[in-house]
Amino acid sequence: MRRMLEDVRAALHQSQRDDPLLPELVGLITALTTAEGLSARLTAWIALQEWTRFGTRTLPAQSAAGGDAALGSTTPSGTELAAADTARLRLLLHTLSVCAPLREEMRTAVGAMFVECDATDLLAETGMPSDRGFLAEGSERLWGKILPEPREPRNLDQFIRRCFRRGSQVTRFASWPPELFHRFSETTLPGPGSPAWSSVSESFENAVRLLCARVAAQGLAPKLRSRSHSGPVSASPFARLPAIAERLLCATPDTMPEITEAWLAAIAGCRAEMAEIHRQIGGEGVSVDIVFGLDVLDRCLSRLDLMGRIVTTPEGLARSALIHRLLASLVHHAHEQRSLRAHTGTNLRLLYRRIVERSSETGEHYIARDRNEYRHLLLAAIGGGVLTVGTAVVKITMSGWHMAEFLHGLAYGFNYAISFLILHHCHLVLATKQPAMTAATLATIMRHSSGSDRIELIVDRIARITHSQLAAAAGNVLAVGAGALAFSNLWQLMFGHTFIEPERAQKMYDSFGPLTSGTVFFAAFTGVILWLSSVIGGWIDNWSAFHRLPQGLADSSWGVRFAEPWRRNVAAWGTNISLGLMLGMIPSVATFFGLPLDVRHVTLSTGSLMMACGSLGAGWWSGGWFLNAAAGIAVMFVLNLGVSFALSLWLALRALEIPQADQNQLLRRLLARLVTNPGAFILPPRSAMKGESL
Repeated sequence: MRRMLEDVRAALHQSQRDDPLLPELVGLITALTTAEGLSARLTAWIALQEWTRFGTRTLPAQSAAGGDAALGSTTPSGTELAAADTARLRLLLHTLSVCAPLREEMRTAVGAMFVECDATDLLAETGMPSDRGFLAEGSERLWGKILPEPREPRNLDQFIRRCFRRGSQVTRFASWPPELFHRFSETTLPGPGSPAWSSVSESFENAVRLLCARVAAQGLAPKLRSRSHSGPVSASPFARLPAIAERLLCATPDTMPEITEAWLAAIAGCRAEMAEIHRQIGGEGVSVDIVFGLDVLDRCLSRLDLMGRIVTTPEGLARSALIHRLLASLVHHAHEQRSLRAHTGTNLRLLYRRIVERSSETGEHYIARDRNEYRHLLLAAIGGGVLTVGTAVVKITMSGWHMAEFLHGLAYGFNYAISFLILHHCHLVLATKQPAMTAATLATIMRHSSGSDRIELIVDRIARITHSQLAAAAGNVLAVGAGALAFSNLWQLMFGHTFIEPERAQKMYDSFGPLTSGTVFFAAFTGVILWLSSVIGGWIDNWSAFHRLPQGLADSSWGVRFAEPWRRNVAAWGTNISLGLMLGMIPSVATFFGLPLDVRHVTLSTGSLMMACGSLGAGWWSGGWFLNAAAGIAVMFVLNLGVSFALSLWLALRALEIPQADQNQLLRRLLARLVTNPGAFILPPRSAMKGESL
């Protein structure tokens, strides 16, 4: 090592010879070049890599959507690593470039690693969805975190995970400037014609073949072929892709332009078939198998597109940038390969995406575009409030029945569910059911809108969602409040006593106080229930569509009359019944288990509060009791609607993979509109723009 250090200092400029990092660097390189066996070389390489990172700033971990095409060579903020953050790496490259003997020893050691390893599985399997199922894959990852992992030197997935143990390290590698990676590959990797180059080329070609075979297998599977363009199997771009890939791998410089064109056309043809499958399932439901198949096709085609561009791009900086992009993608996926959180998030995102797309269609009906639709919405909300008075009356009456707590909850649940179903079929509106649907609609609009003014159009939609929601909530609360108070007074006139005993009415007052009870937590929890009911309704709708129940009913002699009502209402039935049962039964089930859990639904609670007011005599509005309870109702309004909308919008944005940059730009434009035109969020325009639609 001392001789090598002297040779390095002799090759360096005089001003660099006394660098205190040189002895440590030369020692690490010497450990790599003198290591015996693959395992020792990999360990020495990891030590050298860790040394280059020491003393530099840490980048935040980058989240990727999962596709290879989505991963670039920049940080999440769009900036590259500064020179100061790669000082040690640049010192390594400079040392190798000026000291030819050390550089050749380094290339020999790296080449020996490539010869002894097979990169086929890394290139073809890393980042591809597992077909073992959610639970099987999840349990495998869980055990992988608990049990020690034996070292397998030829397993490059494991080697990459050892190299990049933290998400910030993955992001750091993806943030290398293109010129730095190009210089790194030229300095440390063996050149063309070496055994290592032949080994890597063979692994690369085998990976392309495996990916093409997987595309053909998935694309021609019955579940997807039946939803593709009709025609013979031999004409399918999925079937033709492997043959074109083989021609690409065997192409010469003279035939490369022609074959490149055919290759790009084949990839585009596969994408077109996927678009047709998406169109076909637009009016149907989708199964886990279909979601899995489409995800496999998307990732394989993204990987093949990138690998094809590497093959067709001449050597130089551009090709090195593509290789770096591929490696950054593989590093990211290898890091996530054993992540239980990433596995769960991916599966939930795929499931919720389909629910969002179906829920968004319903949400359009809750948005008023002009004053005429606004009046209709307000009237429907007033009708919903009046009907809710009856729901509150029945609930309070049931609370006096002597029965088991579970039966009480079941009775409350059926009362709510029947009331919500009547609301739906009478075309009335309950404000708290809107946020989950309108949030899904907003996310879908963000995904599919385009053009320079798209953000302004989305801000317009948000303004309309806001004033529509305010109209529905105001109509509900005012109608149920006035109706409940009128009912209570009428009851006392007719029967000579209050509908609710004064002591019980006082307890109701106290239970609504935002600071003296659990109203804040219970109202937020109710917002979660409201969102969850929309998810259940969307899932039931998707399940019904996938199994083609409406068509099955239409084709049967006894069910033909129910086919169209089922198709039109099954999502609403699922949402309303699940919401009613959860609102009624969750408090009873919580009581059974000794949990202090309750629900606070703003419309139902307003009805109960005003009935309590009517039972306390003429002075119900005096003192601080009513103001305290009214403040609780206001808190319920904000939390019921806010939590439901926020949950639905957040998950919809994640499910539809809306870029963070678009979300940030939308937030800035939205705040600007609030300052310049706050009235747009309260009242709609007098008429909708010509040709406008949601």
